[in-house]
Amino acid sequence: MRTYLIAMIALRKMLFFLYSKKEGLFWIISLLLLGFSQPNQEHFSLCIAHHLDWTCWGCGIGHGIAYGLQGNFVQAWHSHWMALPAIFILSHRIYTIFFLSP
Repeated sequence: MRTYLIAMIALRKMLFFLYSKKEGLFWIISLLLLGFSQPNQEHFSLCIAHHLDWTCWGCGIGHGIAYGLQGNFVQAWHSHWMALPAIFILSHRIYTIFFLSP
């Protein structure tokens, strides 16, 4: 019974920690999804500009982040010039949320 209570308290603390860090989890999941995506292939998009065959800066930075996370820095720069700084900024934000905030 005692170990069950200790496990429940530990689970509650872990869930509270994750709940309080939900912005950080959002950025981690976003970067992981972009890192595993294939930006050079045709894919489903929610972007209205993409469906109208217009140039979209949002799609460009998404592709640039994906290329940057996969190590293709030249293609990342050509997709959007802010892609590489965005990776650094989001990584710093994740670090700040998980390690520097109370």
